[in-house]
Amino acid sequence: MKKENAITLIALIISIIILLILTGVTISATIGNNGILNQAVNAADSTNIEKEKEQITMEIAATINLNGKIDMNTLKLSIEKKGFNCKIYGNKMLIKKGKNNFLINNDGKIEILLNEEITFSKLISSNNYGDFVRYPIDLNNNNDYDDDWKIFFNNKNDIFLISSFNIDNSSNLVEKNLTGLTPNSYLNYTTGFYWSNIPEMYNINPEILNLFCGTNYSLNNLYNNSKCVSTLLNTNNWTNFVNETYADYAIGSPTIEMWLKSCNKKYSENFYYNNTNDYGYYIGTTEVSKETVLYFSETISNDTLYFPTHEEYCSYWIASTGARNENVLYYVRTSSQYIGNNPYTGSCTGIRPIIHLKNDIGVSYENNIWILQDTF
Repeated sequence: MKKENAITLIALIISIIILLILTGVTISATIGNNGILNQAVNAADSTNIEKEKEQITMEIAATINLNGKIDMNTLKLSIEKKGFNCKIYGNKMLIKKGKNNFLINNDGKIEILLNEEITFSKLISSNNYGDFVRYPIDLNNNNDYDDDWKIFFNNKNDIFLISSFNIDNSSNLVEKNLTGLTPNSYLNYTTGFYWSNIPEMYNINPEILNLFCGTNYSLNNLYNNSKCVSTLLNTNNWTNFVNETYADYAIGSPTIEMWLKSCNKKYSENFYYNNTNDYGYYIGTTEVSKETVLYFSETISNDTLYFPTHEEYCSYWIASTGARNENVLYYVRTSSQYIGNNPYTGSCTGIRPIIHLKNDIGVSYENNIWILQDTF
């Protein structure tokens, strides 16, 4: 009798365990991450997104012109009547309804975004290179930031600004004692900087070199030009240009890689910088080019993003070494519209600081100016 009771008790315990397991499986299948309820919610969300996308598509079709472009203001008005919230950012529009976000290009392409995917970089393309950005570092002491900085380059979520004009030696923002830059001038023309003494070599963090596109040539402490370039690439020398609310790093001027990448993206060109020798970079129109001078079309030459002025004897340094010899850096000769090699003792050569913006900042767009904000 006792044996039968023991068997019955064991069977009961096993039955309870099986029931608990089955209950757990049922609950998981119902409310787990891939459960029936979640799948139903996701299916409803997907249906809702597709329905809203269809509404937007219909409004786009009604506003697209013969050139295949959208009148953003007309589209904004029509979509807002459907209960959507819309903001125009240059040639793109961000449309929100509830937790759903849609990014529209002016050619009608629709991209669905999560909240965390809404970034400044998502709102721009190479068409925006040269747009003004209200970045609160005043370069000309006029208490106006609207025309001091421009979008220069973007890479995934990274956006880089450049000063709208050459910074000359009258600027109090340039730490001359840290950079080794010496003020100079030529006749009555624009004043600039040169290195009167060879500076000490700075070791540049590889992450900074990667961020600012300076990886195809490794600086060499045996050469004078590498030492001079290291002062332009050392972010500690350029903190006066960093507004910590919106930016994290600055360097003294663009690298040759970033400069040509920007130009290539904006104008669909194929300028190369991949070939190097012991002293620095070659540049040209082929991958195996061994040139150190590059001239540009009239269209590019007249673009103030790259050539901010055509004033006589005006130029600015590039933060890259030249291949001609150990004493030359690249510079942009804005008066003659070319890039070439210039001795570190060259006169009338300014700088154009490059700013890296933080990835998580917000932005608005008013009167053709991008206005930085803490968040979206």
